[in-house]
Amino acid sequence: MSWAVNTGRRRSGRRRAEAPMAGERAPRLGWCYRPVIPIPTADVDAAVHYGRGRSSVSGHTVTIFGASGLLGLGTVHRFARIGSTVRTPYRGDHYDIRHLKVMGDLGQVVQNFYCVRDKDRVAQLVEGSDIVINLIGRDYETANFKFEDINIDAPRTIAEACKKAGVKRLVHVSHINADADSEAKQFSTKRLGELAVLSEFPEASIVRPSTMYGYDDRFLRWIAHMNRNVLFPGDLVVNGGETVFYPTYAGDVAQAIQNIAVSPNSSGKVYELVGPKKYTYNEILQIYSDTTGAPISPLNVPAPIFKAILRMYELLPSNRLASRSDVYRLSIDETPTPGALGFGDVGVVPAELETMALRFLRPYRVVS
Repeated sequence: MSWAVNTGRRRSGRRRAEAPMAGERAPRLGWCYRPVIPIPTADVDAAVHYGRGRSSVSGHTVTIFGASGLLGLGTVHRFARIGSTVRTPYRGDHYDIRHLKVMGDLGQVVQNFYCVRDKDRVAQLVEGSDIVINLIGRDYETANFKFEDINIDAPRTIAEACKKAGVKRLVHVSHINADADSEAKQFSTKRLGELAVLSEFPEASIVRPSTMYGYDDRFLRWIAHMNRNVLFPGDLVVNGGETVFYPTYAGDVAQAIQNIAVSPNSSGKVYELVGPKKYTYNEILQIYSDTTGAPISPLNVPAPIFKAILRMYELLPSNRLASRSDVYRLSIDETPTPGALGFGDVGVVPAELETMALRFLRPYRVVS
């Protein structure tokens, strides 16, 4: 055991002690000395599973693109709490991701500005990383970024940079409905993005989560927003509210991503991370009502009319939840592939929606 001297301000009335010489015992001054625990340099994976905590060093350097989103919060937390160095590139305002710094010890979570179209900058960010995770995704298009930019070009750029930098593990997050033949552009480009990643980095692991819920999500909050907003004539549904969902908790997906990233046996595999229970949209609305006490009034609307309503809503400057692409999200069934790898194959037991709903819907409860 070695010792380090506390270089803080001298306490009044006390003499600063000196570091012990070789062969001497350390003085019994807890305020003055702290033990320096040697960090093993071999068997990094064993250090990860041994769990020395956020003040240790796991040996992993992890770059997480898209860390400002719903899934990024849990993913950064799970890597930082085991002592990994986590890079969280961002393209907007640093205030949007500053809360991630407290996920790890001082200096462990490093935040760098970048643009995903800048290939040289992306290459700098993955340099020296042994794990790279791509969480970039959008549920709607903007003037600057279309679905092709986010779901195809960005993953290809990251995968190409990872291959050139010699990154050991790349995890790419897609969607359970990723299908090149889908009528929904956000789902067809998701599948094309998977193919782009595998063409550049064949050893990449593909993660396909179902619809996720959690803090600051766009699923339960979307339902609450629609239920409470006077601009909507009711709880709008398509397909009579019979669309099938397998909602999954974002924290469970984040834990699965960590397990996949550190596992040597996950390279080149596809994981479909879906919730443990199947629900129709009407059943999810009822769970919302039972949890919050708010009455619901489902109103079936044809898809073209629903799109027109959401198009007008998109023009509101304060809108951050609703877009025309939500019509496809609410009308296409989530269909897991039979026999696909899932939560059970990565050691995660997913939570059910009923047991977690109150945690995220508490602000929307109706006072009786």
